[in-house]
Amino acid sequence: MAVTLDSHLWDQVYYQVGADLNLAELGESTEESETLTLPGQETTTEETTSEEEPLWLFLPVSEHLEVPGVKAAARVGDYSATANIGGRQLAGQILGIDRVDLPQVAFFRARLCLQRIAG
Repeated sequence: MAVTLDSHLWDQVYYQVGADLNLAELGESTEESETLTLPGQETTTEETTSEEEPLWLFLPVSEHLEVPGVKAAARVGDYSATANIGGRQLAGQILGIDRVDLPQVAFFRARLCLQRIAG
């Protein structure tokens, strides 16, 4: 029974986290921020000539693969969403994954699926 409970806890944590390590990368905005100044200081603001909206920049996945011990990496995004359907507001989740890289990273216990198919 102890082995079964230990195995279940192991699987539960892996399914919740998704891999051995879950790195939350914040990224960097291209939006110019206003600098705080002390009283008496002059403020210098740089004006942008671009009319584009700010962008978010993230390190390429290949950069994470250069860390010692990292064998594979994939991008995953989990976002809350709201939709107006038929005059009602419904909440949901959007899960965005990199379908090419995820299979090398995410936890998957094949023996459980094979047992369900066979049995």
